[in-house]
Amino acid sequence: MDAKNTSPILLAVALFLGMTGLAHAESGARTLVGNYSNMVWSDGEDPHAVSGYEVRLYKNGTVITGDMGIAIGSPEPEHAELYDISFNEKDKKISFKVNYSRGIEIRKGLPPGGRDAKTILTFSGKLNPRQLKGEITQQEGYPPFKTVGKEKSILRKYE
Repeated sequence: MDAKNTSPILLAVALFLGMTGLAHAESGARTLVGNYSNMVWSDGEDPHAVSGYEVRLYKNGTVITGDMGIAIGSPEPEHAELYDISFNEKDKKISFKVNYSRGIEIRKGLPPGGRDAKTILTFSGKLNPRQLKGEITQQEGYPPFKTVGKEKSILRKYE
């Protein structure tokens, strides 16, 4: 079908859908709250993240969303979406979870070839103008979701 054979009704519908899509996109625009990190980078010409966390937080109206990068001796951080996000605007308390994979887990009792090494991180703390400060709890990603470790973390805001 070429432009000569396009019906005026189809063009009108396409224009209408395009315009309402733009209006919806603009009304649902999210704004950056901040980028926060405690990543440690290797030295050299081609630096790589070797450990730490990076959190990007966005706000859409009253809803907070974001993602987290996790680096554990890796050249590039593993990124995952935040979920179960809770933020109290008054006292600035924030908590969220993230699921990510540390690679393949191989040990006795698992299928040959291993399984995905799922991990759940839970952050609980405060969001200040210059930092995200709190505790990160690490759990296994499979029932009974055993706690593997806890650490205090300060992720500083950067541009």
